[in-house]
Amino acid sequence: MIKKIVFTALFVLVSAVGAFADDIFFPTQKGTVLLMATMDAQGTGVPKLIGYGRTKVLDVKGSGNNLTIVCQTEVLDKNRQSNKNVVPLEYTMRIVDGAVVVDINSMLGLPPSAAGAVVFSGDTLRIPSKIKPGDKLKDANMTMTLDMGGMKMKVDISISNYKCLAVEKVTVPAGTFEAYKMTQTVTTTNTMVQMKQTTTVVSWNVFGIGPVKNEVYDEKGKVTSRMEMQEITR
Repeated sequence: MIKKIVFTALFVLVSAVGAFADDIFFPTQKGTVLLMATMDAQGTGVPKLIGYGRTKVLDVKGSGNNLTIVCQTEVLDKNRQSNKNVVPLEYTMRIVDGAVVVDINSMLGLPPSAAGAVVFSGDTLRIPSKIKPGDKLKDANMTMTLDMGGMKMKVDISISNYKCLAVEKVTVPAGTFEAYKMTQTVTTTNTMVQMKQTTTVVSWNVFGIGPVKNEVYDEKGKVTSRMEMQEITR
């Protein structure tokens, strides 16, 4: 159960920090299904497929630049089958005045048996839709604490150097899109084992969809993982 929760929490966080909210970098149409391939380099520098993530928009309430969007994210295996080790997540995203407000706690969707086991605290990510190359977003600092089954862990997460690099075309299996290329530095510190890791996340974000591709680089500039949009159905 602990591994399920930690894996799901980090999957959601990586997706969220690259995500935005037609003038919003996030899917806003009920029934939209996004299928994203997840690849891991596993120390080789060459990302290889390890599975998929499928996100469904279950409901949309509100109008214009103020929306409440209910989503479900499910982790699939390499054959696009449900991963029995990771339960589907149902969560709510809020669009407030045209900006995506990311509340990580609300996105975890933990079962009652795990309530309070994983908690995110700190800054709320707020990602505006009106952005252009050269714009920089505010830094953010968060903490994830896990206390369950005799295991206690605290991870500090710092997001910095978050900025828009360019608007460019990007081609993935789902198609070719005009995307906003963003970059950010994510530093995670596990205080329990005194381990610190700094990565650079580069994402290509599309209006009405969100990230269609992202890449994670280590401190030496080597690709450690990649995610690419495979299918979009509405």
